[in-house]
Amino acid sequence: MKEKTYKVSEITREKLINAAGELFSLQGTENVGVRDITNLAGTKENAISYHFGGKEGLIDAVWGKSLERFERIDFFSYVNKNEKLLKTKDGQKRIITKIIKDFYNIFYENDLEAPWKNRFLLKGAFCENGLKHLKESLANSWAYALLEVYKRVTKSKDDKKAQNWLICIGSPATLIAPNMDILDKGFLPQKVDKSAYKQLCKEVTKYALYSIGLI
Repeated sequence: MKEKTYKVSEITREKLINAAGELFSLQGTENVGVRDITNLAGTKENAISYHFGGKEGLIDAVWGKSLERFERIDFFSYVNKNEKLLKTKDGQKRIITKIIKDFYNIFYENDLEAPWKNRFLLKGAFCENGLKHLKESLANSWAYALLEVYKRVTKSKDDKKAQNWLICIGSPATLIAPNMDILDKGFLPQKVDKSAYKQLCKEVTKYALYSIGLI
């Protein structure tokens, strides 16, 4: 009986997180009411309070769901474990290529599982609560890892140049992924699917390597 109750509870939590994520990604957290969420989730009105202690707790859970794929890969540890690769040009190319590929795969998998995740991340990144979650979650992220590799490869102390390099790598994924539904509605000549992600990743990687003299 307890196991069945637990399963029902987990299903309800997931319904609330996904409903809230969908609404937050379109309207922002401030413009969505508790009743809007429970209506979309098909749950009782007190479900949010029962499962999350209130709307703020649910917002934290939506952030956790959106960022969980990023937290599964410790990019910075990957760089440290492959220190010897940084000593050769081919090794440097391998590290940069893998980090970018993994980063783009995360966005693709998020979109495949729940398109609202990428939209929510982009919208939420510009609010105080969002910045807090991003800083806490992405401490060992692709960004820090790539910046470390950039410094090792270029021997440059120009932080602005390094940041610009990073922005050019990350921007296509963070801008295109949250707008997949818009891009699929006639903006582009063909559907933005996995092959499009792979091609985009390939072009971004080519830029990243070329701009620091690795190809």
